[in-house]
Amino acid sequence: MKRYYLTPVHQKDKTFYVLVADPRIIVKLLVNYEAGAEQDTQRPWEAKRVREIARYVSGKFKDDENRKATGLIPNAPTLNIKGKISLQKDENGMCYIDLPESKAELEEYEGTVDAIDGQHRIRAFMEEYIDVALAADTVYEMIFAVFFQLSRDEKKEIFMITNEKQVKVSANLLHMYKRELNLLKGDEYIYDLVELLNREDYAPLKGRVMMGSQKIKKGYQESQISKILNKSGSYRELESLVRGGDLNTMAKIISNYLRAWQDIYGVSYQDPGKDTLTKISGLRYVFYLFPVVLDILGQRQKTATTAEFRAIVEMLPDAVGVEDVFTDPSTAAAYKGEGATVTLVKQHSSKLRAYEQTHKNRFDISEGI
Repeated sequence: MKRYYLTPVHQKDKTFYVLVADPRIIVKLLVNYEAGAEQDTQRPWEAKRVREIARYVSGKFKDDENRKATGLIPNAPTLNIKGKISLQKDENGMCYIDLPESKAELEEYEGTVDAIDGQHRIRAFMEEYIDVALAADTVYEMIFAVFFQLSRDEKKEIFMITNEKQVKVSANLLHMYKRELNLLKGDEYIYDLVELLNREDYAPLKGRVMMGSQKIKKGYQESQISKILNKSGSYRELESLVRGGDLNTMAKIISNYLRAWQDIYGVSYQDPGKDTLTKISGLRYVFYLFPVVLDILGQRQKTATTAEFRAIVEMLPDAVGVEDVFTDPSTAAAYKGEGATVTLVKQHSSKLRAYEQTHKNRFDISEGI
């Protein structure tokens, strides 16, 4: 057995303790629940999440395993000592516990500790999950908050308070940090494109995109715009058309396109009202239509000016049979959810393409007469 000294923490009339120990020892003391198995006072643990943490601890980022991570876990899981391991004091009144060291001792003490919170961080050190890149002789300690023989209700309350009261970090802020750490794996160009759209004077979206933890009234989250540019195929289409993948040129093309929509519908992305077109759902429609508009522009052998974009977007009412796709009762409900919007715009993309082809052919025939 090995002695570990504890630091007492007093809150109201309760006392718990801070322990510094190797999680490779602590994990062997946990109750041995299988992955996905129901637990008495907290949720089941997930093997996928445990593997991700184990890779991180070994020095690999989830988003790019070739990029070195520090592998630090500075926050403290919460433990409950169920029995057998007792709180003791030495001759100087210092609190300590004795924890097993040998294989036989660890087997004897298995199941004497509950992980009330942070079990995924601890289970990442299980022998079947720990990454081989973390050598057995590497010093790795963690901080643990330790309680002794809590009641079932007390364990539930602590689990609830450490999870329910947490405020989830926004995807926007995490996206910014990933860009700064070079972890976007190809998507960094889309991030940089959105940053240009938010920065340059020529862009209708200038100052309207929330980067990181920014808050802007009626603004758009960078992560949302980046996701739309990616999933709609807009970025890939621009990348194939713009020589050298120049982001400034792409940003100017997008800006001309957005100005065409502003002009036709009499709205402003700088001063948005209640119009669907100026909401994220409206932008989703506009960008999912963009690849088809760019294709038509290319077939016409026209440059990507606002006037040329206007000429194509103005065909939309005749092509889809709806005067205003954002306000007509037959289409307005589609902007209440992402899936419905995408389904609608895919239908409209096909109709716009067919309409252009039909009228192009008619034009060609008349010219030949």
